[in-house]
Amino acid sequence: MKFSTLASAASMVLVVPCAIACPDGSLQATVNLMASVGRHGEEVDIDQTSAAIDEHTAACEANPYVLKVAALARSTLADVAEDKTDRVKLREQALADFDRSASLASVGAPSERVMINGQAMMIGLSDTAELRAALIAALDEDR
Repeated sequence: MKFSTLASAASMVLVVPCAIACPDGSLQATVNLMASVGRHGEEVDIDQTSAAIDEHTAACEANPYVLKVAALARSTLADVAEDKTDRVKLREQALADFDRSASLASVGAPSERVMINGQAMMIGLSDTAELRAALIAALDEDR
């Protein structure tokens, strides 16, 4: 009996880290989604795109880079949303993503290289406070 309990506990230790790992390519996929929202603007389906962003944040809830890009994607999506309720909801979700990103970011964290529209770009975390402030201003305007 004691051995089976110990074996179960050991298997949980081995399974849990795998369950919280961010899948390879998730940052780039989130960047691609953000770029698509920026490129296609009003042609984007708000609910479908928001659900796709939710999938990325759920899969990478401990990755500050994915969360930051998800926040930017939501903010961009809010900019093209015609309905005020949608804009406010998207901006509030973006704010929550920024806050989680900031809480997970370590001081001096290196930038991550991604491709945006065929060009290499660096995603850093040092500008999150400024982006958050701009988002708050937009949210206050919508309210």
